[in-house]
Amino acid sequence: MSRGLGSGWASAVVIGCITGIVLTADRLPLRVACHFGPGGLANGFMARAAYLQYTIGLLLIVPLLVASGILIAVRFFPQGLKVPDRDYWLAPQRREETAQYLLVHTTWLAALLAVLVFAIHLLVVEANRSVPARLDTGHFVGALAGFFIALVVWVGALRRRFRRE
Repeated sequence: MSRGLGSGWASAVVIGCITGIVLTADRLPLRVACHFGPGGLANGFMARAAYLQYTIGLLLIVPLLVASGILIAVRFFPQGLKVPDRDYWLAPQRREETAQYLLVHTTWLAALLAVLVFAIHLLVVEANRSVPARLDTGHFVGALAGFFIALVVWVGALRRRFRRE
């Protein structure tokens, strides 16, 4: 089975997002506003080093958990997977091909999650430029909407792949 634009490209996206966080770190104050309440006003803070560790950790761990969770489910707990015609796609003669597809497809989800974390980081950087720190809620909602649209496309591709004709 061809891997296409799978995990290598998605890994490059994750690395690019981490690089972007590192390159914008000096734009953050020593005390970073990192949580925002009604109206986008900051109501939670942390030290810059802690914020960067948390954000980069989140950017690495969440995509890794998503991708490895799917792979573990396919290999060890196939009865827990919710794919159309699960018994057909996870039959012994198709299980490896299905596992490979799910792994590659899931790396795209991991890349989407990394981009979402990076987008939120950029919004936090921008929010910390104003006094008092204020998150642009319109851009935040836009980032979430973009993620959810991409997620719908991702789910559609998954459903299309596992449709039997």
